[in-house]
Amino acid sequence: MLWFVPSLDEIGERKAELNCLTAQVEKAQNLQRLQTSNCDKRFCVKVIESKCNYGSKGDRYCVAELKRLKNPLLISTIMGLIL
Repeated sequence: MLWFVPSLDEIGERKAELNCLTAQVEKAQNLQRLQTSNCDKRFCVKVIESKCNYGSKGDRYCVAELKRLKNPLLISTIMGLIL
């Protein structure tokens, strides 16, 4: 039986790819948790008004209020599947 041992460079590449994928999964999870609606035929997001102190005049950002996921995707499970 032959065993394949990746080089240190390949291990580094795989770790970098895994970190990138993990960040993408975390971002996707947060996007799924946004509370959205249709406001006068416009897309809108529920925010926490007391946390709207980001950005500058005319370009203001607020912290979005996220809903709980019914079946949260566990990143550790995904990482286990990738490795």
